[in-house]
Amino acid sequence: MLDETMKLVLGWTIVVAFIATAALTLASLVGWVKFAYPKQQQGLYVALILELVLGTVSGATGRARYDPSAVADDVRLEGRRAEVLDQIAERLDSTGEGTSAADREELLRLVDRLEVKPETPQEQQRAKLRSSIEDLPAGQINAESAKAIRKSEPLKDVRPRRNRCQATRSLPVSATT
Repeated sequence: MLDETMKLVLGWTIVVAFIATAALTLASLVGWVKFAYPKQQQGLYVALILELVLGTVSGATGRARYDPSAVADDVRLEGRRAEVLDQIAERLDSTGEGTSAADREELLRLVDRLEVKPETPQEQQRAKLRSSIEDLPAGQINAESAKAIRKSEPLKDVRPRRNRCQATRSLPVSATT
């Protein structure tokens, strides 16, 4: 199943290909474009008819529907997720000796703020991250444990804040859990 962004890209690619095929075919029918071989013009005509038939069928069956608000929601969700991952990574990077148990609870609260769609790889990564934080002994996070968690799947590509784009860091984080 394609996500909404891929549907957008694929849909516009098909539209551009259709317009190019239609323009070239109609220009060749009028005589503005000449082909070396008549079969090339016949092939374009067949392609245009197939595109019209497939476009009509996909529109009638609902396969050509696209919801731009779903893409906007996905982008906002990813931004909030990136901000929370930033906060978790920053907290882990600042972990030193003598870290209190409250820091573990703070990390668990941050992990709970990660918004993910059900049954996605992000949901599995969030569960692994939460589990690795919960598995820490006596609620304390030492430097070695912080480094191990920092290298886990959802956090391994999060760069330190000083290297990230200011626009990414200023995205709002939802207060709901």
